[in-house]
Amino acid sequence: MAVAVFASVITFAPASNLIFSSGVLLAERSLYLAVWAPAVVSGWLVWRASVGRWRLPMTATLGVVTLVFAARAVQRVPDWQSTEQIVTTSFAEDPENYRAHLRVGSLLLKAGDSSGALAQWLVAGEIFPDDPFVTLVTSPLARDLGRLGLAFREAERGLADGVEYPELIRSAVRARLTAGFGDSALAAARIGVERHPMAPMASESYAEVLRSVESSPWRVSFARARDDWIHGQLGTASQNLRTGSRAVSIVVIDSSECWDISQTMPLLEMLTADWAERVRQRVVQAGSCTLP
Repeated sequence: MAVAVFASVITFAPASNLIFSSGVLLAERSLYLAVWAPAVVSGWLVWRASVGRWRLPMTATLGVVTLVFAARAVQRVPDWQSTEQIVTTSFAEDPENYRAHLRVGSLLLKAGDSSGALAQWLVAGEIFPDDPFVTLVTSPLARDLGRLGLAFREAERGLADGVEYPELIRSAVRARLTAGFGDSALAAARIGVERHPMAPMASESYAEVLRSVESSPWRVSFARARDDWIHGQLGTASQNLRTGSRAVSIVVIDSSECWDISQTMPLLEMLTADWAERVRQRVVQAGSCTLP
């Protein structure tokens, strides 16, 4: 019992908000042990005080401690009346808290203050620049507000710190497209496909870029086929593969487009083996690509 109580004190003391505001939000179910353990200790102390010779001093001490914690609880209760109150109080007590700015930004956005929300999220990014995921909200919001330069910079910052995450790559791709950098967006989308070949966000971003820059129809069809395959839509994938293969057979293939064919060839051989052989023969005749 003593070990359990001690463990509960060690676990919950930093987030208790009794001595200082920790800024940590806990689920109600997590507080049962934190309430139960002090109750057990208080009961044990009352029992000891009633049977020992130090009854009066122990009773007085227990009463003082109880009053102190009760007063502190009463003082904190108004701050817990609503989510908004918790957020604003946490922000007021610790304005350097990274998550406090994130939460205030969410409240402002919910209230319709997009500019205020963006300002809070940008401050959060300055306080803790090692978290690239804040750019997933700052970049789109800045774009919606017409601040395209800021949207581009935020997306690039997120990509620099989080190239291993498809959602950050997609954010950078969209920011580059909005800024008019089609080739750069295509390069970023290709990196996403290479690093995350089975990630829907990566395949969707690549197909989106090809459509935006008005690339060759067969490249769009192949990209959509790969995306359909990842989403488990085999019928649609086969149809797009056939559409792209027909187009490949009648166009001149540039060396810069070989990547799309090499990425699609395994899927062609799996779903449409007859068209895979035709595409391979066409590439060999063109002599512009080397397929595995």
